Amino acid sequence: MNFLPDNLYRPTDDAVRGLAHQILANARHAALGTLHPDCPPASLVPVVIRVAVAPAGRGAVVMLVSALSLHSRAMRRNGAVSVLLGDVTAKGDALTQPRLTLVGTARFFDGDAADHAHLRKLWLKHQPKAAVYVDLPDFSFVTVEPVQAFLNAGFGRAYLFEQIDLT
Repeated sequence: MNFLPDNLYRPTDDAVRGLAHQILANARHAALGTLHPDCPPASLVPVVIRVAVAPAGRGAVVMLVSALSLHSRAMRRNGAVSVLLGDVTAKGDALTQPRLTLVGTARFFDGDAADHAHLRKLWLKHQPKAAVYVDLPDFSFVTVEPVQAFLNAGFGRAYLFEQIDLT
């Protein structure tokens, strides 16, 4: 699923893969891109929302979302999502700082899912303040397992990753 010609990207190596892993490991928030749930398929409208995330291993991230939220409804209607990770520091130009975009599918784990206890423990380790609402009945864990990723490591340093590069 390559959207652009391969020759636009620099060759991926261990150092670049390490940077992507570092961004994933440190991510606490992200921009989540979905398709608006109330629009007919013929007139798709993208929606980007800031969400809390935690690394879930193998290049995946996990989110805790309320059924009341627009992005929860959007992901249940169409699981195709993108997630932009990478913190912007106070110093320097934000566009020169590394960021990683994951492209994948959202997968919901409702309270009775076998993996719920594991995701809950992982989530609270990374997002301890969520203990106040993690067990509310309208919340579900959602994972995004990328099929492809794009790393922009600064001007002229763009990389295309396949899923295997993130494991």
